[in-house]
Amino acid sequence: MIPVAIFETIRHWRSGGLSRREIARRLHVDIKTVRRNLRKIENGATAPIRISPGSKLDPYRDRIKERIEQGRTAWSIYVELRSDPEFTGSYELVKKHVAVVRYREPQVFERLEHPPGSEAQSDFGELTRVRHQGELVRT
Repeated sequence: MIPVAIFETIRHWRSGGLSRREIARRLHVDIKTVRRNLRKIENGATAPIRISPGSKLDPYRDRIKERIEQGRTAWSIYVELRSDPEFTGSYELVKKHVAVVRYREPQVFERLEHPPGSEAQSDFGELTRVRHQGELVRT
């Protein structure tokens, strides 16, 4: 999709009488881009909006959501959908959709349920070595 400024420039220059080839040359875009956007302008478009044809899963979204709520896996949902002769999607498509629907925010913290001073936490990494009783030891 091209920026709105280029879309408006194509509209303006075409109304000024410039050819498609000249517009493409001046804007450093492919002539097919100019042709496609001129077609949109002729059909009444005011912005370079791409219309999506939709997903192959659109007719099955409610059915997939029900199966996810039942605890089914992406593979079992795919196998069930595959039995429908009108379903043309792939397992990868179903798997990605199930992952998006099931996504949960990860826990960033862990609550500590014990009285203060009863436990200690430490990271196991070597900061530096210090001399203890005449020998270098890890801290």
